[in-house]
Order: sequence, then structure tokens, then C-alpha cells
Amino acid sequence: MAALGRLVAGIAHEVNTPIGIGVTAASHLKKEIKNFNESYKNESLTKNAFEDFIDTSIQSSDILLNNLERAAHIIQNFKQVSVDQSSDKIRSFPLKEYLDSIIINLKPTLKQSSPLIEILCPQSLQIESNPGAFYQIFTNLIMNSIIHGFEDKKNGHIIIEVHPKGNDIEIIYKDNGNGISKDHLAKLFDPFFTTRRSLGGSGLGTHIIYNLVTQKLHGTIKAKSDEGEGLTFIMHFKGIKHV
Repeated sequence: MAALGRLVAGIAHEVNTPIGIGVTAASHLKKEIKNFNESYKNESLTKNAFEDFIDTSIQSSDILLNNLERAAHIIQNFKQVSVDQSSDKIRSFPLKEYLDSIIINLKPTLKQSSPLIEILCPQSLQIESNPGAFYQIFTNLIMNSIIHGFEDKKNGHIIIEVHPKGNDIEIIYKDNGNGISKDHLAKLFDPFFTTRRSLGGSGLGTHIIYNLVTQKLHGTIKAKSDEGEGLTFIMHFKGIKHV
């Protein structure tokens, strides 16, 4: 619920921009229509003024439509994700599209570090699973990279690779962040383990990921890393129906 609350705040902030641009465009168009109407009634409308009005109307309409479509896309993603977060329902969904929607919903959080995130997944891959669990897993993985991996580091790069293998699916998540030592790697999934205790870290992020993968989705997860070489998570899910 706390995560959903943060998501709501982030989405409200993200939607504010296209809505604000749309309002400005609509206000400008209304003013131009009023001026055009007055010129028409006064019989002072020239050919150039008429052509300028047409150009302004087309530009304003394009701005309005583009920004309303952007806001609608953000809201649609949020609606689906919010339902998934509050439900354990199993359903069929396109994995690539769903991962893209996670990135869109995280944009307000990602603005400061602006990492490059690549999703290498077959566009047509449809899986039957718990989408809310996938949302929580990848939100935690990405935030872990932002908070720990990319601390004091520019040009952050995250790659998510999805490999269907027979009846199984393998997902590899890797970043080019700071990485962690072998001693810390062995404790990575332990509850309350964190290297940022003094900065308020709870140490529950990777433990939550581990529980979601192994308990809710009945998969396996392992991590690989060297200091300065980034962090890689390899997840394997058996028997997830996919086409």
C-alpha cells in the first residue's frame, strides 16, 4: 500500500505536465477563435489572417491531441498496475508491454538519475502469471540499481533480457552500477541486510524480490557481481504458460 501511495503521487506529477500543456493550447486556441470571429463579424478578415488562423488551429489541435493521448496512456498504465498491485489474480498479459508500462510509471522517480533501460523481450510474448508480482519484482530491482548501483555514478545502464526456453522463462536483469563485494553478495537476499543502514536503508528490497520470485511465482533467483562491475540477477520460472 505504501508503494502504491508513492506510485499515485508520481503518476499525479507525471500527468500534470501533458494536462497543463493541453490547457495552455486550448486557451490559446479559444483566444484565436474569438479574434477570428470578431474579424469575421466586422468584415475585416483578410486572406492572410484566415490562413494564419487555419495554421494556428491545426498546430493547437495537434498539441492538444498529443498531450491528451500521452495523459491517457499514463492513466491507462496506472489503472492496470494499481489493479495488479491490489490483487493476486492470475491473468494473461504481454510481458514486453507490461515491462514497458513499469518503466513509464517509474519515470518520475527515474528523472534525477535518468538511466538507460533496455528491455530485450519478444514483442509477441504472452504469459499467464501474476502481473502484480512482476511489477513489484522489477520496481524493486530498478530502485535497487538507482539507490545502490548508480550512487555517484552517471550513465547508468540497465538491461532486462527475457528468454523463453521450452515451458520455462529465464529473465536476466543486469546493471552497470557499483556492484558489491563477494562477502556482501552472499548475504544479498537476507532480510534486513543493507550497506546503507546509516542512510535509512531497510535491507528488505532484495529480500522482497527473493520471496516474490521463489514463493509467489515458484521460481529461482541468483545474483552475480564484482565490485565496480555491476550487478546481475538471473531468474528462472518453470511452467509459466506462454505463447
